[in-house]
Amino acid sequence: MSETIGFIGLGNLGQPIACHLLAAGYALKACNRIASKAGPLVALETQQVFQPRDVLTRGGIVVSVVWDDAALESIV
Repeated sequence: MSETIGFIGLGNLGQPIACHLLAAGYALKACNRIASKAGPLVALETQQVFQPRDVLTRGGIVVSVVWDDAALESIV
């Protein structure tokens, strides 16, 4: 796949989803509140970014897997 997916939230649910997307051939730009959680994905060639806005690509897809409404509001 040539499409890059923006991914926000690499916790207990987000990490496995992101891994499956990588295994399916998608490129990822990932952001997580705790930056060190991106380490395993960076080892699999994920591009780590440090601000939620940096996962955006023109006309692209963004997946967010965050804890609650407050967390979602903070990234939007």
